[in-house]
Amino acid sequence: MLRMAQVPPTAQTGLLRFCTREMSRRAGKRSKRAQVDPTRGWLPIREKLEAVPLHLPELLRLKVVFGRTGDGHTAARHFVRQHLAQLRYHNPDAEIIQRNSKVEKQAYVDLQLASNEPLRLDVTGLPHRLDVLRKVLEAAQVSSESLDASISAAAAMNEVTIDPSGYCGDHPAKTHGVLPRVVQSRRA
Repeated sequence: MLRMAQVPPTAQTGLLRFCTREMSRRAGKRSKRAQVDPTRGWLPIREKLEAVPLHLPELLRLKVVFGRTGDGHTAARHFVRQHLAQLRYHNPDAEIIQRNSKVEKQAYVDLQLASNEPLRLDVTGLPHRLDVLRKVLEAAQVSSESLDASISAAAAMNEVTIDPSGYCGDHPAKTHGVLPRVVQSRRA
């Protein structure tokens, strides 16, 4: 390691300038990292998870099975995408799983409650994710007030649908210079 006395006087000023500039640059980086971005982290995720009240105290197990493609499986796929995380959040003790495959012919929900035997709900061909949610909540024997509150809160959520040009959601696509079109709709 060189000492300042060993470095020629003309190089000392350059070295000091370099060290000062480098230290201020590093300090600037640290201060930028210390700032918190409010759009990231737990709070926005928690708001989405708590948006729909889906607490089912009797629920022991819920399994959603659907195909990856096909018109009869669309409602089940959208139900999984929009509401399965909320169900897991509100019912931490329940076993909630989903399974999809290319060969599945029927979309169904297996539901097991603490009070009775397992139920199998056929959701093939249902037109919307809210119909699947209503069927699950009715089978779980929730009160009519909480059923209506959950369905209305779920209907108020933004729904991302597939644009006719093939783009889905707010995920960036390979645009090749053309911006993707995203259709945001709400079910009335």
